[in-house]
Amino acid sequence: MIVYSSFVPYIMSCSDLLQTKYKMSEVKSATFFGIPYEVGIIGLPPVGLYADKHGHRTIIAIIGSIFFLAAFTVSAFLPTCDDSCNQELIPIVLIGLGYSTYAGVIWGLIPLVVTEKQVGTAFGIGMSFMNIGMAITPEVGGYIVDNTTKDFGYFGQSVFFIALNVAGLFLHCLIHYNDITYFDGILDKPYK
Repeated sequence: MIVYSSFVPYIMSCSDLLQTKYKMSEVKSATFFGIPYEVGIIGLPPVGLYADKHGHRTIIAIIGSIFFLAAFTVSAFLPTCDDSCNQELIPIVLIGLGYSTYAGVIWGLIPLVVTEKQVGTAFGIGMSFMNIGMAITPEVGGYIVDNTTKDFGYFGQSVFFIALNVAGLFLHCLIHYNDITYFDGILDKPYK
């Protein structure tokens, strides 16, 4: 869920980032703003289908974390533009790929680790943790943008998102290791 805590605030600030750092018009930035969701529309069904048929859910979640990490790293180091440019398109597409791979498998893990009677409670707890992250990280990200100067504060915000995704990647690798070591890889097996 830590990965969502960077995705949602990035999307929330994406239009402002594009208009401020890259001098895009409001209309053009609105078009770019929707790209991660458009990639998700195309990418989520095949990822979910693959996970159902072949498993590998924790590996796919790790790949999603890597996409997010790459997106925020590229975004952090892209230079500003004096005239409208499209260079943030690369991180935006990577965000869409990360969203497609991550969201396509993460919620499907819950029914595999709890009893049938606990599924609703487990989803509720998962959503609560996700909402805690999404309540805190936009505030922190906004504070960083407002109080730093490099690339209008977006460099610092990207570094914050990179840190969140490094933590998320570590946790996903830990989950994968524990699943393989102690639970016979139940999370990576296809549904029966």
